[in-house]
Amino acid sequence: MWTKRENATLKDLWTRKTPPREIADKMKKTHNAVLGKIFRLKKKDGYVPKTHYESRDKIYFYKPMGKTRPCNLCREDFEMRSRFDRFCPRCSKRAGDIYVDTCSIVL
Repeated sequence: MWTKRENATLKDLWTRKTPPREIADKMKKTHNAVLGKIFRLKKKDGYVPKTHYESRDKIYFYKPMGKTRPCNLCREDFEMRSRFDRFCPRCSKRAGDIYVDTCSIVL
């Protein structure tokens, strides 16, 4: 359990840019306990952690290879970003919907 005094000490040391390991040693807590408490205090104050997986799109992570191939849905040529690309960027989201629809058919 963390007391109000310990929370105040933790906030004070954290705002002074004291490393978490030193805070843990001074407060006789573990390193992970200090990091967890800092995270929980930040969330309590309205902090929202970054979630890069929600905004991740493979188009931004792979550079074009310089090769083109026809899209499996619309048959238009598109610039490949990976050797596994089968759909153009315009059809890639639509292809996922089609895959889900075909998988949900029960025979």
